[in-house]
Amino acid sequence: QAWFDSGERDANDVDSHGRTLIYRALQMSRGGMPRHQRNAIVRLVVAQGADVNVNQASSRGADVRIFSYLHQAMKTWNEGDVDLLLELGADATVNPDGPLDYAFTAYQSTYFLFIFFSVAVLRKLLRAGASLDFMVADQRPETRLRHAIEDNRSEDYAQPNTPLYARFIDVDERVREITAGIDLIAGVR
Repeated sequence: QAWFDSGERDANDVDSHGRTLIYRALQMSRGGMPRHQRNAIVRLVVAQGADVNVNQASSRGADVRIFSYLHQAMKTWNEGDVDLLLELGADATVNPDGPLDYAFTAYQSTYFLFIFFSVAVLRKLLRAGASLDFMVADQRPETRLRHAIEDNRSEDYAQPNTPLYARFIDVDERVREITAGIDLIAGVR
C-alpha cells in the first residue's frame, strides 16, 4: 500500500521484462512467501485498479503465445490461484487459447498433465464458462486425458532423474483423478 501511496502509480505497470505486479505477486509463493500474504498482495493490486484479465506474451523461439494470469495458474492446475483469480473477476473464456485449452497444451508431453490434472479445477473453470470445444494435437480433451493415463501409468517415478515433486506420487490416485475428469467431460458433453 505504501508504494501506491508514495506517488502516481499504475497498478498495470510492467517491469523491464514486461511482467505486471499481479504476475510477479503470483510468483512470490515460489520464493517462499506464504500463500495468504501473496494473495493479500494480489488483492491489493487489483483493488488499486490492476486488470486481472491482462494478457501477456510468452515466447519460445518463434512460438509466441498470449496468456493471462488464469493461463499461468492452469499451467500447473493450481487450484488456489484459480480460486483467487476467479474470485477477483478473471475471465475463464478469454481468447485466444482459453485457460483450459492452455492447460491441456502447455506441455507437449502428457507427463505434466498426468502429474497436475485436477478435476476440481476443471469443474470450477467449466462453471465459470470455460469451453471444452478445442482440440489438442487433433484430439479432444478427454482423449488427451486418456493418453495421459496410458502414457504414464507404468512410469517408474522413483528414478533419480525424476523431478522431486513427482518421485512419490500415487499413480493409482492420479489415474482415479484423471478418470473422474474424463467422466465429468462426458457428463458435460
